[in-house]
Amino acid sequence: MPQKADLLIFSGQSNMQGQTECLPSPNPVIENALEYKMLSNSLVPLKHPCGEDIGDSMLLMAHQGYGSLPPYFCRSYIEAAEIPVVAVHAARGSTVIADWLPGTERYDALACKINAAERKMSEQFVLRSKYFIWLQGESDAIAGNTEAYYREKIVFFKNTLKKQFNIDKFMIIRVGRFTNDDRDFEIIRAQDKVCAMDSDFKMLTGASEELLKSSHYVNPEAAGHYSNEGFRALGEIAGKACFV
Repeated sequence: MPQKADLLIFSGQSNMQGQTECLPSPNPVIENALEYKMLSNSLVPLKHPCGEDIGDSMLLMAHQGYGSLPPYFCRSYIEAAEIPVVAVHAARGSTVIADWLPGTERYDALACKINAAERKMSEQFVLRSKYFIWLQGESDAIAGNTEAYYREKIVFFKNTLKKQFNIDKFMIIRVGRFTNDDRDFEIIRAQDKVCAMDSDFKMLTGASEELLKSSHYVNPEAAGHYSNEGFRALGEIAGKACFV
């Protein structure tokens, strides 16, 4: 009988795409974790770099082939869940939430990759749980989008993903401070409220704000973006939080 596994879909903008200072070293394969690569239609051992360039910059691999969140997150998740995972990296920097909504080319690219990953996964595993993990909102803060606007869009996005893909939870890593003014709090409040009001959402952590205050956890070449150590810390927290 095929082994059970969980499908983890990682989506959002640059802090989910990954924009670190270098390729992590050492860079071990994450045990019991595979990443789906759509261009080769294959499941490969999960390690840095994650992702791939899909379409006309619809989805992008980790910036410059460096580090990103999924390997750290999956290692922590597997330790807590004691089950293999298949990771899908589907992110693109400098995107507002409207860029991801149904009817856009980016949503179509996301949906295509999820569908292809599920088909490939079914050849080897029985799906147990399917989680969508979201780290996004910095660009909406820059754009000055309001709490009400962001809440409406993320609920619509979640509802569509649930209907089309039957996701078990839409999990949010709360956005950190990026503009460093009141615009950030519009997005932070929106993410907090949807998690408090709608059981389809789960807030994994608000650690982003504190981590991004420390130079140890920030890419020295890109303010507001995590270093590899930042992703390690965030991944350990968020991966375990799925089961709290």
